[in-house]
Amino acid sequence: MVATPTMTTYMTVMTDEVIRLMEEDRKRRLTRVRNALGFKKGDGRYVRYKGPYIFPNGKGYYVFTIFDPALKGCHTGLTHYALLDIRNEKTCRQATADECLDVMMHRVQQLYID
Repeated sequence: MVATPTMTTYMTVMTDEVIRLMEEDRKRRLTRVRNALGFKKGDGRYVRYKGPYIFPNGKGYYVFTIFDPALKGCHTGLTHYALLDIRNEKTCRQATADECLDVMMHRVQQLYID
């Protein structure tokens, strides 16, 4: 297998099937988050994957940063995040202000699962 520029050195031993499955998982999670937040294609709103985190309450979430043109003039200083539950990947919600601060201030641990 030839390593591509997007692959890191430790991923060069992965088979094409594993890489394909990981890509499908990533797309499925993005679709679930977009649908839960009500985002439609072409409306200027999008999400970007930040990573998996474990919060102080013991729950793990895939964290996505929300980019919304309607929030552009909002000067609260908070970055808006969407949280997708790691266990079932069906529960998605927008993060509370305290959870946003925890992620921004690196008070939550990042998991290395994917």
